[in-house]
Amino acid sequence: REVNSRRFSVFGQVQRPGVFPHQQCLTLTQAISLAGGFTALAEKNQVRVTRRNPDGTRRTFVLRVEDIAEGRAPDFELEPDDVIFVPESIT
Repeated sequence: REVNSRRFSVFGQVQRPGVFPHQQCLTLTQAISLAGGFTALAEKNQVRVTRRNPDGTRRTFVLRVEDIAEGRAPDFELEPDDVIFVPESIT
């Protein structure tokens, strides 16, 4: 039951935004893939992951998914309840 309640969210410029079941060793690129991938308007180098710390505060990571995809940066491992937001490109 506890495992089934573990979720993460993906919002913004992805094909199928929503809430998904979290799996052990899930990475940012896998999560975006589960959400159908980026839309044509996605800003791939400003993806934000917001995480709740044990003390209740939140921390936001800004990640460059193009660098991850091209091997210049390691993929980012997600934790249950992480919220991923893909902004729209302004160009």
